[in-house]
Amino acid sequence: MSGIEDLFNVDDLTAGIPRGLSNGIKAQVFHGDQSTFMIARFGPNMPGRIHKHPHEQWHFVLEGSCTRVHENEEVQCKKGDFWVTKGDVMHTVVAGDDGLVLLDFFAPARDDYRESGSGFGDSTYKQ
Repeated sequence: MSGIEDLFNVDDLTAGIPRGLSNGIKAQVFHGDQSTFMIARFGPNMPGRIHKHPHEQWHFVLEGSCTRVHENEEVQCKKGDFWVTKGDVMHTVVAGDDGLVLLDFFAPARDDYRESGSGFGDSTYKQ
């Protein structure tokens, strides 16, 4: 890709591959050859599901706030905060009262997100 076909805007809700992570959490997924980029939009107070996967994942709070859950630790995060989750670490986020727009970057690429679908892909969930 080059030029206009690989230029996207975070506010364009029609771009990317649509993915419904769970009720109240919708995402748009974008792929490069070696990585995956995802914009996840959480309704107010919507919890993600605690899970792990082999991919390293960077998270960036674009709008709103959340509670980051990393293994057994909870950390309050706000707009502008970002962090990395190493592969095979249990994690999730819970959106704050104002909802959440979270940018996620995965390496290597998430092949389980290459087609439209729902759920957290091939992740392992904590019961």
